[in-house]
Amino acid sequence: MTEVLSATAEPTTDVDTTCGTCGRVMATKATLSRHVARMHPADAVADIPVQRAPETPPMPAAAPPVPSMSPSDSGAYQVWTGAIAPVSATSRKPLWKKKRFLIPVSLLALFVIIGIASPSPEKKPAASSTPTVQSAPVLTEAQKAEAARQAAAKAAADKVAAAKAAAAKAAADKAAAKAAAAKAAAERAAAAKAAAEKAARERPVALSSRTFSLLVKNPDDYVGRHFIIYGEVTQFDSATGTGDFLADSGANKDPISYGYTDYSDNTLYEGDPSLLANVVEGDVFRATVEVLGSESYDTQIGGNTTVPKFKVQTISVYGSTK
Repeated sequence: MTEVLSATAEPTTDVDTTCGTCGRVMATKATLSRHVARMHPADAVADIPVQRAPETPPMPAAAPPVPSMSPSDSGAYQVWTGAIAPVSATSRKPLWKKKRFLIPVSLLALFVIIGIASPSPEKKPAASSTPTVQSAPVLTEAQKAEAARQAAAKAAADKVAAAKAAAAKAAADKAAAKAAAAKAAAERAAAAKAAAEKAARERPVALSSRTFSLLVKNPDDYVGRHFIIYGEVTQFDSATGTGDFLADSGANKDPISYGYTDYSDNTLYEGDPSLLANVVEGDVFRATVEVLGSESYDTQIGGNTTVPKFKVQTISVYGSTK
C-alpha cells in the first residue's frame, strides 16, 4: 500500500510524481493523482512508490487533525490538505447543482417566462393617406316618396309658422301704432284744453256786480283771470310813481254826473309807464286787466289797508270828474 501523508505528520519521504503507466512526469502529486484518475482509471488503485526524505526539523505549528480518508470503490483519489485521499466518482456534483451556475440559470429562466407572459403590442394598421369616400345609400322609390312628403310637410309647416309670426308682428305693430295715436290725441287734447283755458283766462270778461264784489272780497281766488274793469283815478302822483295808481272801480260803466261817479271799491293798478303816460288823477276809464291778487299798503293818514291789485293791459279814458 502507498503511504498517505497527513498535514499533521512530519514528511519523511519524497513522493515520485512520475506516472507509472505512461512515464509522464507531473509537477505535483495532486497533478499526478488527477492524471491517473482521468487517463488510467484501471491503475488508479496501484501503489504509488514513496521515497523517504531525510528528517527535517519539526514544523513550528501543528495543523488541526484531519480525518483519514479511505479509498473509494472506484479507486479514484483526491488531494486533501496535502494528502492523497480516495474519492468516489459519485461524489462529483452535476453542473446544474453547483451554486455558481444556479443564479444565472434562474435569471435566464425568469426573463424567458416574463417574455412569454407579456402580451405583444398590437400593431395598428397604417393610416391611409387617401380619404375614404362613402357612397350614398341607395333609396327605394317608397323611401324617396316618403322623404319628399316629409320635406313638403316641413316646408308647409314653416310657411304657416312664418305667416303666423308675420300676422302677430303686424298685430303688434298695429296695436303700438294705435296706442301711439291715442297718446298723441290725448296730448293734443290736453294741449288744446290748456290753450283754451289760457285763452279764456287771457280774454277779458265783463263782470256782474256780484262777481266784482266776490273779486274784491277775495282777489287771490281770481289770480290770472282777465276782466273788463271800469273806474275813476283817485291818486296818481309822485307818491304812487309813474307805474302805479289808485282808483275807485266797479263792474259796470257809470256816467259822470255833476263831477261824480258811483264807483266805490278802492283798487290798486300797475302798468307800463308808457301805457299810463296820458292817465291823470280824476280820469274815468275802461281797462282790461289781469288779477294779481291782494296788496297791502300804508295810507296817508298813517293806516294800512289791503286792496285788490290789477295789471293793466289796455286802458282808455272816456271822461274826467275835473
